Amino acid sequence: MLTTTKQKKKYLKDSNQALQSSIREEHIEVICYSKYLGVQIDENLTWKNQIKSVTEKASRALGFRKYAKHFLPEAIVKTLYTSIVEPHFQYCCAVSGCCDSTDTLKLQRLQNRA
Repeated sequence: MLTTTKQKKKYLKDSNQALQSSIREEHIEVICYSKYLGVQIDENLTWKNQIKSVTEKASRALGFRKYAKHFLPEAIVKTLYTSIVEPHFQYCCAVSGCCDSTDTLKLQRLQNRA
């Protein structure tokens, strides 16, 4: 993954200077994003893929919690929230502080709904 500024990336693209890397004559593919330890990192460090992943996982967990609240006592539903939904928000939460305000707002709305 090539992580550079937008200006440098534009310069490389305009001048047709693509990064050609190889190890022992084996070509290395340039990728746009990667998943490492459950965190999706993209080449611009915008964290949009990570926020999208967190919101999808938390939404699924909230759907399960919503279904379960009709059959289980409130104390158990709260335990379900703290054990199933909340970890999605807490894992690598420092990333959400570095993303733009629209992505932060998505996470905040989802957490308020929870």
